Amino acid sequence: MGLKENFNQALREMLNKGGLVGSDLENKAKTQSDLNSYLDTPAATEEASAPRQAAAAGTQEQAAPGMNARSETDQTEPPNFEDYTSGPYQTARGPEPPTFDFDGFRPNDEMTVISKNTMIVGDIRTLANITIDGNVKGKVEALRDATLRGMIVGDVTCGNTDIKGSSIQGNILVKGSAYIDNDSIVLGDLNSQYASIDGKIKGNLEIGSKVEIRSNAIIAGNINTNSITVMDGANIRGYVNTTFLKENGDNAFPKQIIIENGEQP
Repeated sequence: MGLKENFNQALREMLNKGGLVGSDLENKAKTQSDLNSYLDTPAATEEASAPRQAAAAGTQEQAAPGMNARSETDQTEPPNFEDYTSGPYQTARGPEPPTFDFDGFRPNDEMTVISKNTMIVGDIRTLANITIDGNVKGKVEALRDATLRGMIVGDVTCGNTDIKGSSIQGNILVKGSAYIDNDSIVLGDLNSQYASIDGKIKGNLEIGSKVEIRSNAIIAGNINTNSITVMDGANIRGYVNTTFLKENGDNAFPKQIIIENGEQP
């Protein structure tokens, strides 16, 4: 074998060992190409991923309108404190307290109470009913009814009155009816449309319609009324005048008695 042939043989063996010639070279080259597909360089990866990113961007652009529409319609702000005062949160908080409509205020639905062992110094004015169980030193003016059980030093003005076990020093002006029981004392005048008296009054009575003087009543004063009923046991010191006598006076009586034909009447 010549020198040239020996050199070629040695070169072939060396290349064969490095996997660059023969059938092994083709297999290894194929294997290398398969491996290179998984071991791309960063530049190759970026170039390969660029089409995928563009495709993904296009997909997002198509999905964006739907997502934006959903965010505009479905997205809600978190509830604040005011949200818990109404709506579905209301049942968890229980019923709301009652409210008051001052435009529909009706005085007869209200009651002013002066409780027992309470002392009021000064005038009292109310548009509602009033109950006085304590003591008042001053005027009492009520648009509605007055229930009096305490002690009052001052005038009383009301719609109707029910006086039970009370002591009053002052005039009483009642637009309607006045009831005075046997344990009550009034030092002053009484003016009303109707009166039922079973207590003690030192003052004049001006009764527009009718007055009933019951068995336990003691009245020291004049009585002016349209009609009067006095029960057995009542005591009256004063004049009693009715409306009939005020209007007619002496006209109810003849000026004289005339005897005719000598006959006695």
